[in-house]
Amino acid sequence: MDRLSEHEIEAGLAALTDWRRAGRALRPGGIDGAGAADGAAGADGANGAEHGGREIMRRYGFVSFLDAVEFVNRVAALAEERRHHPFISIDYRHVTLRLTTWSAGGLTALDFALARQFDDLFEAERAGGGAP
Repeated sequence: MDRLSEHEIEAGLAALTDWRRAGRALRPGGIDGAGAADGAAGADGANGAEHGGREIMRRYGFVSFLDAVEFVNRVAALAEERRHHPFISIDYRHVTLRLTTWSAGGLTALDFALARQFDDLFEAERAGGGAP
């Protein structure tokens, strides 16, 4: 799968709700420790692009810890089905997902397609009362 251009990435982000670039850069050997993981403003720039911005991320909120874990289980099942796995962080009632395509060295259409599917899972959770 081919890596997306900056224009394609910006268009993809515009079509998503609450997703943003993350500032972790990649190098042939893996993660470059100099990049910030969350893309926060500062040394890696306001949107994470200065150090590569080769991930997209979103933080989801839930009513309870168990609702957050149930969401992660659904994310994991979908990721296994698609054979494309996000970085997942659970912080009490919040889940943060980060996506990138290692084999392409950055973001691909698959990352954005999966982000949309994760959002659909979240909306289903919200409809069921598990998310605010």
